[in-house]
Amino acid sequence: MNERFARLRLARLWLWPLAGAVAVIAVHLMTGAQGTPPFVSVAYVTYGLLFLAALSASRNAGISVRDLFGDVSRDLTLWRNLVLLVPVMFCFAAMTLWATAYAASWVAPDFAAYLFREQRDPGPLKDLGKSGSFFLIIFVVIFGPIVEEIVFRGLVLGRWAAKKGLWRGVIGSSFVFAFLHPPFWIGAMVVGVFLSMLYVSTRSLYVPIVFHGLYNGLVTIATIGAERLPDTGKTTSLMQFRQQWIGETVLLLLSGAIVAVAIRRHWTRVREQRREQLRVQSENAYSTESATVS
Repeated sequence: MNERFARLRLARLWLWPLAGAVAVIAVHLMTGAQGTPPFVSVAYVTYGLLFLAALSASRNAGISVRDLFGDVSRDLTLWRNLVLLVPVMFCFAAMTLWATAYAASWVAPDFAAYLFREQRDPGPLKDLGKSGSFFLIIFVVIFGPIVEEIVFRGLVLGRWAAKKGLWRGVIGSSFVFAFLHPPFWIGAMVVGVFLSMLYVSTRSLYVPIVFHGLYNGLVTIATIGAERLPDTGKTTSLMQFRQQWIGETVLLLLSGAIVAVAIRRHWTRVREQRREQLRVQSENAYSTESATVS
């Protein structure tokens, strides 16, 4: 199967969505609309084309749906632990953004102010709580995670792991995943590594898809809840922001420790699987050699 992943051509994965985004912007300008096109419109088009490009690349490389997705895990303990880990990962990602903003506040206050605003601004997700946002919620919680896991864990990780080795594939695919999720770069990088470990250790793409969907679902709930809170009109100065660090630091360390243990556990499982594969291959080679001699 590694040979088929090595034959993957990843260029079209990025070319098709890029062409779609350019087309949406062109149509937006041609209609005489002001400003930039709606983010949601661009997202619908680019993710749709990304999904089609992934299917095309897989088919051309001879990778079947079964090769890509594997089997649904029947390990109930695994599913229970994943559900419990979702809020921890959400907390860790939020605290990494806070930590980045806090560190930047001492050396680059303007960048820290940007991160501080992003931490509180839902951006394109602000419409989640409005009527008629059903399709946006489906996109964020279901379609988005499916497409991203197929692309980043299924294809990009598979291709780079086959060509450059497992760890380079994990780090490289997670880096690209994080780069496309600003400004949560650090948190998204760790989430990407964890999702990669889930995929490799369980040999099932269903597992990271479910975790990713639950994570985005929690983000959706938090966004809708935050939008419905009354606006007090209070602002936080840079000095006040610097003084509020004890609770956030504790949350960062605790959630980070739990996430690190989870990643290490799955990596240990991966190493055990690889040792078993090497043992079986060695025994098969010895049996073949013995049969040839006889």
